Amino acid sequence: MRAAPLAIALALTLAPALLIPPAAGGLGRDERLHPGFSLSQRGLESLIAALPQDTRGRIAARPRDFLDLLAGVLDGPQDLLTIVDKRSGLSRDWAPADLVPLSRYPLSTGKPDLRLRALLIPDLLDMARAAEAASAPPVISSAWRSYDYQARLYQASLGTRPREEVEKTLAPAGHSQHQLGTAIDFGSIDVSFARTAAGRWLGEHALSFGFSLSYPEGQESLTGYSWEPWHYRYVGRSAARLIGEFFGGRQQEFLAFYAARGAAFAQQRKS
Repeated sequence: MRAAPLAIALALTLAPALLIPPAAGGLGRDERLHPGFSLSQRGLESLIAALPQDTRGRIAARPRDFLDLLAGVLDGPQDLLTIVDKRSGLSRDWAPADLVPLSRYPLSTGKPDLRLRALLIPDLLDMARAAEAASAPPVISSAWRSYDYQARLYQASLGTRPREEVEKTLAPAGHSQHQLGTAIDFGSIDVSFARTAAGRWLGEHALSFGFSLSYPEGQESLTGYSWEPWHYRYVGRSAARLIGEFFGGRQQEFLAFYAARGAAFAQQRKS
């Protein structure tokens, strides 16, 4: 959530097309890249022109794989990709309609009253079983939070720490991904979690189950928050793979890109 998505979205809208290497397989710049899209290399170049060079390079090297995954994102629930960060937030009365208590499921939790959206439960259970098999079972420490709960948490933190320190680690009410019902804090909720078996396993495998690390190490200028190796957001398997394989693990960059260009790619889908 750092360098606000507004700036990225604006750049994606206004930046001139930057040339990228010819598509794999020797396709001409005006030939379609993917059977599911009416999109040429020239068209793809235009749509990704304002992305960072490393991201453009990965897409240029594997355009068909990129579009395969993007098709999955376009076909999936769009509310999984809602931007919630320091600029974009949710209203006080906003809450998911499909929240379910985690006590219904064979999941390890640190509290008895945790809830998440029902649509992510199958992938969460798959991930928990895989982690358990690897002797790295994660404990869910925090899940859905209401606007009012987040407000109380934020105000309590301001009472014990300077505002500038709080703003690096805690979102104000309406601007926490936890309100979406798709964000999870695991383990100790501090950086020591990265050194645990569960922390290492999640860092290597969570993307395969649709969960993306929201605030990676060294990305504070992009996300707006300090490194949080315990905080994962469910975005779906296709989006998570896009983030990991093409966006360098930068969830915020992908979400801003999709907000700016998702509709344009949808228009290029073949019926």
